[in-house]
Amino acid sequence: MKKTTLLLCAFLLFMSTNLFAALTANMQFYPALGTSITVYPNSTVYPAYYEVRITVSSYSNTLCSGTYSLALERRDMTTGTSLWGSVTPDSLFPNPGVVSSYSGTCMIHQVHGTKYEYRVKVVFNPTGNAGTTCATMANEEKYTSIGTVVVKKKAVPDFTINGMTVPADGSPMSICASVLNLDAAITANESDYFLGVSECNRWWDRTGNLEWGGWFPGQAPNGIPVQSTMLLSPNYFTAPTPTQVQSNPALAILKGGTIQSPANFAGQDRYYRISVCVGEPEWNCKTALVRVDPNCRMASVIEIADSDVMDQFLSEENTAGMKLFPNPVKDVVNITTKEKVSGYTIYDLSNTIVKMEQNKKGSDLQQLDLSNLKQGLYVIEITTEKGVERHKIIKE
Repeated sequence: MKKTTLLLCAFLLFMSTNLFAALTANMQFYPALGTSITVYPNSTVYPAYYEVRITVSSYSNTLCSGTYSLALERRDMTTGTSLWGSVTPDSLFPNPGVVSSYSGTCMIHQVHGTKYEYRVKVVFNPTGNAGTTCATMANEEKYTSIGTVVVKKKAVPDFTINGMTVPADGSPMSICASVLNLDAAITANESDYFLGVSECNRWWDRTGNLEWGGWFPGQAPNGIPVQSTMLLSPNYFTAPTPTQVQSNPALAILKGGTIQSPANFAGQDRYYRISVCVGEPEWNCKTALVRVDPNCRMASVIEIADSDVMDQFLSEENTAGMKLFPNPVKDVVNITTKEKVSGYTIYDLSNTIVKMEQNKKGSDLQQLDLSNLKQGLYVIEITTEKGVERHKIIKE
């Protein structure tokens, strides 16, 4: 009898030990954390953040059920390896009560330009259905595998049109050309970009006559031919319809002149809103107001070099307190003045604005880059604290 009792006790001890071993050895996670992270940009709660959703599934190959508790930990890898620290998710893992397996997702916001490693600490407290053995077992703790989330820097749209900088104050640009070319490679950190064109008046009001735009993959390049791109992508048109554009491509051509319709816009100067947009992590656009004048023409230096026009042009120079040199100029013109320069506007001989810049900090010497301008005669309006001076310059 004693021998039988001893054997029974030994068996129960053996079973208890092996059950505990099974619990500590067989608790598993599926899938691993590293393959169950999803990242959603454009958070509805924090628009400048990405939503990182972390899913954990766990089960134990024991006879026990119990309660699960999960703690999210991360370390910042943006500037180098750092220590693990606990972090409270913006949306917590659900609490299922007493279960034999677990599956749940938490969510935390991560700002652009950061890199974090995540792991989840899972604590299983066995209780319940396998008799007193489960209730007397110690809690088990395990870490999931490590998942890395890299959120690149915020995308920023930027571009020039035919070599001209887009005015920061929304002033209109007048392009003396029949073709618009965008240099948009200065747009940063995008994986795709949106290009849009719409007809409008001087006050940015859309006419509804031309509405085109669409997403393009990859980083925005230089040398985007606007009209050609529009014709190659007719499905992006909302007005006119794609079918109308395919049958009559002239409907997509940007033109100058005045607006014909609707009636309340008729006779107003025709402009176009040109936009480059990105969506990482939030929708962000840069837009230019452009007037196209394909028939304008600038006088060239060659045409006037053997005449008295150049001398007459320069003889009317405003020299009150300010000097511009060299003149004629190839690339950069220097300005000497005792006043602070707050901005400048450059006109061609047809009185069309070809370049402008505002809010420049003034000093005794300013430099204006004219390298992107064609050869010709120009008038530069320079705004200082004491007013506006007009100076004439010849671009070689």
